[in-house]
Amino acid sequence: MRRLTVSTSSGDRPRKNSNVSWIGTRAKLTQFFFRRAPRRAQSVSSVQLKGQSMSTSGRIQNAVCVIGIAGGSGSGKTTISRRLAANLGEDRVACLSQDSYYHDGRLLSAAERQSRNYDHPESIDSRLLAQHIQTLCSAQAVDVPSYDFATHTRRAESTRVEPRPIVLVDGILLLANAALRQCLSLRLYVDAAPDIRLMRRIRRDTLERGRALSSVLEQWETSVKPMHDRFVEPSRSWADMVIADGREREASVQMLLHRLRD
Repeated sequence: MRRLTVSTSSGDRPRKNSNVSWIGTRAKLTQFFFRRAPRRAQSVSSVQLKGQSMSTSGRIQNAVCVIGIAGGSGSGKTTISRRLAANLGEDRVACLSQDSYYHDGRLLSAAERQSRNYDHPESIDSRLLAQHIQTLCSAQAVDVPSYDFATHTRRAESTRVEPRPIVLVDGILLLANAALRQCLSLRLYVDAAPDIRLMRRIRRDTLERGRALSSVLEQWETSVKPMHDRFVEPSRSWADMVIADGREREASVQMLLHRLRD
């Protein structure tokens, strides 16, 4: 019987992941999606989101199910998000990507934009992302920024995202931010080997974002890997479930789809 890595603790505190069986994993997710029993209150984040209440486990409670998908660059977060959305249907799912929420570099010089560390948590407008999650949970649409990775600026146009019963949010630093963590109903961490992630990063940045190979490799060595080791990898301890690469990944996705369809 294949085994999946799933955490067993609750609340907004780091977890020690343990291996449990497929049956045990399904039981954990069943308990998660359908739990109603109150728990003793813990500390509340300094960022309170209007229209949402704080559960006694320290997380913000929504009628909407907000699923956060974190993990290193090139780990497969967006692929899983798109897979879940495609199988659940656009009438049930709204998708947000942390990549859309980089701070606008319009006021910076070209040199400053190039030297900026885009893998540090401060490069993300997490407050705006949290506000958009709150707005969707309040049954209102949001206008998501359109970020230009070639110029490191926000475009004039935006993308309208309508509220749905399920909100999927993906991003490398999603679990590294306490306010964002508390917005999430379920926290997932997608794991993949560093060489696989680098290969995917090179393919994406050269083909989709118009970057030179030398630039991609330099950024990997100077900021992507150091920031991954400092912020991203430690954030997996906040995950409710760690999705491994390989054949286990398909089993994890199928299990999530099964629970979300119920």
